[in-house]
Amino acid sequence: MRNRKRVGWHRYINGVIISTVVTVIFILIPLYWLIASSFKAPNSVGNSPPSYGPTPFSFANYSNAFVGYDFGIYFRNSIIVTLATTALVLVLGTLAGYALGRLPMRGKFTTLVILLIISVFPAVAVLAPLYLLMRDIGWLNSYQGLILPYTAFNLPFAIWILRNYMLGIPRKWRRPAASTAPGHCAPSGRSSCRRPFLACSRRASSASPPAGPSSSWR
Repeated sequence: MRNRKRVGWHRYINGVIISTVVTVIFILIPLYWLIASSFKAPNSVGNSPPSYGPTPFSFANYSNAFVGYDFGIYFRNSIIVTLATTALVLVLGTLAGYALGRLPMRGKFTTLVILLIISVFPAVAVLAPLYLLMRDIGWLNSYQGLILPYTAFNLPFAIWILRNYMLGIPRKWRRPAASTAPGHCAPSGRSSCRRPFLACSRRASSASPPAGPSSSWR
């Protein structure tokens, strides 16, 4: 049976588009309410019936947060911890993923299984001993006391994801051949062969969910 060609408004309006629009609206309404409430005066946030816009418009909530409650310090600390954790996970995860995916070594399967088990282990189960360890070494209320645990929690799954991505990169981009045949790289074109490999590696690193800032932002 031939597929019927959609004509008129049926070409643009279908079940997928309608469900997408409904989902977007469902997500944006709470986000709008959150932003609009932040610009309301503190004494008008809980009014009944509520106002659907920031009337009267006020920056008092932001002023109280940044001046009265030192929110700027907390925000700066979150940025530092997130950037440092993301950089460590990206660098270490990319190197380890490349080694496990491309280099010959013994115990690859066992290492990958251990990494997978660690990645699904609940971090909350080690909070108490981790706190005692940080207290004993004097790392409470310090950047390294957050950066290193976050890196340890996010690194195993990042290695797993990046290793699988490295396996999908063609070998001819990793190790230029001596042949000058079409599709191969000559020794003089070594740098031209490394560029696509590095580009794919960067794409893999940026696409790794555990390496993203959302996994370490607190």
